[in-house]
Amino acid sequence: MTIELLCKETIAHYRQRFLLIHEGHVWNTLTDLEFLKKIGAAKINSDDGRVYPTAAGLLMFGYESEIVYVTEDVKKPFVLDGITRVDNTPTHKAIREILFLY
Repeated sequence: MTIELLCKETIAHYRQRFLLIHEGHVWNTLTDLEFLKKIGAAKINSDDGRVYPTAAGLLMFGYESEIVYVTEDVKKPFVLDGITRVDNTPTHKAIREILFLY
């Protein structure tokens, strides 16, 4: 997933709120990419040197379709409740809660 998958409008709104709450903070002068790295929403991949969104960045600034795509990769351990398989992990619950807020 590339950094372009993040919503620029959502990033701009977040930065505006950050600016109001943290007036004079040194991060307010950073580019969006540098800002995203500072807050942990993006990270440099050591293999290719490119910047990619982190899971947190995708959940915070990503589009719903991309967030749902990420849930497909979330591991579901094999757990039984009696004879019923339990597929509802804490991670899946957290992703659903985030999507519900939107």
